[in-house]
Amino acid sequence: MGISTITSTRILRGQLAGGLGEEYTLNMDKFPYTGLTKTYCVDAQVADSSCTATAFLSGVKTNRFLGGLSAKAVSEQCNTTMGNEVTSVLRWAKDAGKSVGLVTTTRVQHATPSASYAHCVSRWWYADVNMSPEARAQGCKDLAYQLVHNIPDMEVILGGGRVHMTPAGTPDAQYPNVTKYQGTRLDGINLIDKWRALKNGKNATYVYNQAELKRIDPDRTDYLLGLFAPFDMSFDLLRDPSVEPSLPDMVETAIRILNKNPKGFFLLVEGGRIDHAHHSSLAKLALHDTILLDQALERAAGLTNESDTLTVLTADHGHTLTLGGDTDRGAAIFGFAPAVSDTDKMPYTSLIYGNGPGFSLNNNSRTNPREQATNSSGYVQQSAVPLASETHSGEDVPVFARGPWAHLFLGTNDNTYTAHAMAHAACLGRHANRLEEENPEFWRAQARASLQVVLNRKLNTNVAKNIMLFLGDGMGITTMTAARILKGQLQNETGEETVMTMDTFPHVGLAKTYSVDFQIPDSSSTATAYLCGVKTNLNTVGVGAAARNGICRSQRGQEVTSILKWAKDAGKSVGIVTTTRVQHATPASSYAHSASRKWYSDADMPASAKKEGCTDIASQLLSNTDIDVIIGGGRKYMTPKGTVDPEYPSDLTSRGKRQDGRDLIKEWHQMKVGKVARYVWNRTDFEAVDPDTTDYLMALFEPGDLRYELERDPAMDPSLTETTEKAVRILSKNPKGFFLLVEGGRIDQGHHASRASMALHETVALDNAVAKGLELTNEEETLTLVTADHSHSLSFNGYPFRGNSILGKSPLWGSDSLPYTTLMYGNGPGYKVVNNKRPDIRNVNTKSTDYVQLSAVPLSTETHGGEDVAVMARGPMAHLFDGIQEQNYIAHAMAYAACVGEDLRHCASTTPTNKPSATTADPSNASLPNRTGGVLGSMAALLLSLLLAALLH
Repeated sequence: MGISTITSTRILRGQLAGGLGEEYTLNMDKFPYTGLTKTYCVDAQVADSSCTATAFLSGVKTNRFLGGLSAKAVSEQCNTTMGNEVTSVLRWAKDAGKSVGLVTTTRVQHATPSASYAHCVSRWWYADVNMSPEARAQGCKDLAYQLVHNIPDMEVILGGGRVHMTPAGTPDAQYPNVTKYQGTRLDGINLIDKWRALKNGKNATYVYNQAELKRIDPDRTDYLLGLFAPFDMSFDLLRDPSVEPSLPDMVETAIRILNKNPKGFFLLVEGGRIDHAHHSSLAKLALHDTILLDQALERAAGLTNESDTLTVLTADHGHTLTLGGDTDRGAAIFGFAPAVSDTDKMPYTSLIYGNGPGFSLNNNSRTNPREQATNSSGYVQQSAVPLASETHSGEDVPVFARGPWAHLFLGTNDNTYTAHAMAHAACLGRHANRLEEENPEFWRAQARASLQVVLNRKLNTNVAKNIMLFLGDGMGITTMTAARILKGQLQNETGEETVMTMDTFPHVGLAKTYSVDFQIPDSSSTATAYLCGVKTNLNTVGVGAAARNGICRSQRGQEVTSILKWAKDAGKSVGIVTTTRVQHATPASSYAHSASRKWYSDADMPASAKKEGCTDIASQLLSNTDIDVIIGGGRKYMTPKGTVDPEYPSDLTSRGKRQDGRDLIKEWHQMKVGKVARYVWNRTDFEAVDPDTTDYLMALFEPGDLRYELERDPAMDPSLTETTEKAVRILSKNPKGFFLLVEGGRIDQGHHASRASMALHETVALDNAVAKGLELTNEEETLTLVTADHSHSLSFNGYPFRGNSILGKSPLWGSDSLPYTTLMYGNGPGYKVVNNKRPDIRNVNTKSTDYVQLSAVPLSTETHGGEDVAVMARGPMAHLFDGIQEQNYIAHAMAYAACVGEDLRHCASTTPTNKPSATTADPSNASLPNRTGGVLGSMAALLLSLLLAALLH
């Protein structure tokens, strides 16, 4: 259940409720605290469910396919089991006297639930029939056997998996005439009978269908075993409600039984079939099962008390699902992008997988999806690479929390941290190189150290003197994870364990990115949202949604100002730094008002717009707000037509464009009479600028956008880190503080070209700039944010080994016997077919900066993605950015923190500085989220999801 799944599910549920969808609020969206977790295994870059479940349940990272064991154990080798067992939070809760249970829509012996009770070198050893004779002879036990014997007093077990519990040939209770549903055990043990026998006279009931479950009286039931399917339970859309109960119904029964224990309970709830549907590329089934999980959350919330119930929602890993295309607002989530491919002239769906069974070719072209029922539950979404089963993906996954100690789950952590944070909240349990990572104590110590950092953290409620907003254009969570790995690999590390500067931010939230008129936004509509606090339409800048793209007269009266303007009006210094042209969508939204983001200069405007009095963006850079620092590209939009560029005098495309004859650079200088104002266009002049004696700086290093970091000429152009430093040093002289917008704008352009190497190196460059910004400022008085405007259709696929080059190839090949890269796109220019097959890349250097990643749909330029993006914050009032919010919330929260704009309540606040984060909320701000999390009450519950875990103390 990755971010794309969550966003798509939100849209689906909203559309099922009769709305457009994008604005809908899921139950999980209401959780006040949000974090991110890294999902890699000790031996794998892209994880499976058993190694991740061991991590978030036992607090120990392990190898793929192992459950409840440290990384010293070896897959399928029974003799490596002994001495490498690790116990889970479920076991710790039981040892503390709590009641415990598990609920899943898979078989109860599956990877996630089994990691809570078993210790097994193979996640596939459901019953002894699935084990090798050698393993049985060596004394290893199958998962079903361990379910009954390892924690015999587990109060509630609900899910599927009957065939693994009874002797071979035993007819199934629900389907007695179906041979494939007969018992499979070779040892002759009926584990259902054994389960009953171990309950020592307690009221223990076994049920196998909905009718029997309904007859259960929770008040009189001590133990409940419910196995509602021979194997996994049915997808919710295909479920027979007379036979199988729903996930919310199972959760309710479990909580009512467990809740009787005055010491509390731990409940693990898994929406496990989300994963199975994705593997089959059946997006409709996956999203409906995610809705079911969200409904289970709602049911659980109604049965527990947030004051003493810790609820945690997370995922074990993502999938290669992408939400792409320039899709209109309210478009059916299972429908088509509004425009056909500009390459093969065929339509494509918004939802696409990086790999999977949906890849098909017909006469050197992909299959036309118009000929299929894309809204059907059986429709298989298209993919870029043919595989019999779609793979997991390797990006970070979200963690949502509410209730006591929910603030522990903020920030970016390894998934091992989750178990230790849960244990600390409920007072449970004991509270590198590859060789170190095989030692369980390595992961325990690491998680405990991270936990202590959070416990020691104090909430900063100061008024923010300064604000630095770092914006990664197109920097979705998949991009962040891949860039982290790249940054580590550039330092000769495996990469997955690397900690980027943005990873250290203690507060993490998510922002919904849709625009008023489009499901998948552009950079101008999103920038207007997070800078001006107002959602608007695609391609418009600094105007409300009543303005129409390209229609000058529609923008009159619709102008909205940004936080840069609010900061300037409050007496602060302000600046913009970008790797694009300074007239581009993101920086322009901080100072301009335009019905078209493309009106860079008057030469780019239609005659009608100029006649109606609209002005170009470059001219507004001078006229609208007195900006102290302007750094980026865009010289040619500032000078008269034909003006020779100083760096490229023979290049006609680099010459001035303005038709009005104005030299805006010269005008800018003239406006700064009496001040020290410097204009520079190269490194030499830039380095000569003394921040201590400079009042204003305009630095335009290219005629258009700056060069990619990998192509930058360091003799001519400074890096983003260097331009950020210069800006901060100039702006910091103002005793009232400053606002600085720093954009890594070419991340987006790298993605549009499907050149992942370029995009990731740009992201690393942005992270380096963030580090420099933090180095130059004081966290006690500077609010620093890192976020993105939108994502891209990038997917992180396959099952690459740990340390595999992030720009390399997956060790597994497609079903067409051809290799594929770890990184691919849902759509873009990388779609190629040669002789009715994908191109053979065995001898292709995929790490080259020019390599264009494969895509599932051919487009001349890859599109944005529509999933939520991360918001990371540190400094004064950083806690305001926790949880899931609309993107326009960001501007208002920044303004509140710094006492700029209209809401000045925080200026008068007498809340003492450094109040402990466990108990602090800002009662004066009713419109901003109220964060709670004090000492544990009499009970604390925990719900994990893909997992939903509930733990009551």
